[in-house]
Amino acid sequence: MIKNLLKRFPIICFGILFLLVVLPGCGRSIRNGDRQSRFGFGPNVSARFINLPSAEKGHGTIVFVAEVRYADMQFIKTNEGYSAEVELAFSLQEKAHPEKVHLVDRQRKIDLRDFAETVERDKVLRVVEQMVVPAGEYAASVIGSDRYAKSRNVVSQPLPVNDLRSGLHLVQPILVWDSLTAFQPEAMIPLRQRRFTKNFYALLVIGGLQAGREMALKYELQDNEGKRLFDRSLRLFAPEPIAYASVPIPFAKLSIGTTMLKVAVEQNGAKTEASLPIYANVGFSPKHGQSLTALIDPMRYIMDGKDWQALKEAGPEERLKIFKDFWDARQPLKGEPLNDEEENPLLAEFFLRVEEANWRFHWGGQEGWRTDRGRIFIIYGEPDNIQRQQNQYGQNTFEIWTYSELGRRFVFQEYNNDGDFRLVSGG
Repeated sequence: MIKNLLKRFPIICFGILFLLVVLPGCGRSIRNGDRQSRFGFGPNVSARFINLPSAEKGHGTIVFVAEVRYADMQFIKTNEGYSAEVELAFSLQEKAHPEKVHLVDRQRKIDLRDFAETVERDKVLRVVEQMVVPAGEYAASVIGSDRYAKSRNVVSQPLPVNDLRSGLHLVQPILVWDSLTAFQPEAMIPLRQRRFTKNFYALLVIGGLQAGREMALKYELQDNEGKRLFDRSLRLFAPEPIAYASVPIPFAKLSIGTTMLKVAVEQNGAKTEASLPIYANVGFSPKHGQSLTALIDPMRYIMDGKDWQALKEAGPEERLKIFKDFWDARQPLKGEPLNDEEENPLLAEFFLRVEEANWRFHWGGQEGWRTDRGRIFIIYGEPDNIQRQQNQYGQNTFEIWTYSELGRRFVFQEYNNDGDFRLVSGG
């Protein structure tokens, strides 16, 4: 099979061959003190900033939810097993008064006996912190530091803090596994959850309601191209000014890639809206006619040019057939095509790489998979080592990616110190 692939795709199939060969080890991590962390600029921290009601008038409660996957930490060998340490700093900086910063530091240590746990993608360290601050405009940040890797990473974004008791407000939906009537951080779906094989819920927090009156709630799912996949309308009674409602999300309606959840609430002529992107790679089933847009464009890296163009230009039914035939021919576990309910691990890994590339390497509004680093990451997977260094004048930063088993090295240069790294050697 591999020989046939090489004959058909003499240049690009090396990336597919590598995927097939290393699939059991995909997502491997550096787990001892003798090697550097994979990404010298810090652990991959995921963060969510949630605006909840406060008992204080004119204030809002901000809940920070920060997560770091075990596979993204550097573990060291100890007498008892394996250990990692992460420090997290949570901050809110007032836009009108930059000198005013609300700051909380937290440190977490993880001790494991089993080496296999250190490389599991589904194992996550979650740290939750909250602050009550006056309503207004802020910059929210989470700084994550890996003690053993001696590296740091930052997640930040502008954040309006609202007093949810003043005016009609709808908090961005919160994904949870079970139906809830109050916010429970432990019930949240992991922020980087991409594998959905059962239905789940979106917890809605609605503020500024008129107690004792009815409200209209509508929510829908849209695919990558704006096509409506699912919608539902409800009329609910609001017993209090603050209401919590859980609405079911059918996983079978999710697009492969990005599905947009849109929610609208109306009461007495006032209306408020909120949305949340949901990323999924498992739960995809051709019988549901889900959108393939998120994967078709990146597949140019692993397909023959003419075959990819045919896939790109095909109508919906033919596109689905070409897509399914391509991945059925490259599923490594069986000799026959998968049925609609089975997962192709190679397709799942490809999607994870696209999603990881988008998350790590996006720049200036450009999706991460379109960047040079994203392309190399999708084709070759996780580097064995990444080093960062500056030239002798300190004007440009270089990243050097090494793939020891392949004997390959790629050098990327950041020309303008703005995060735009371009491939200069190895491609």
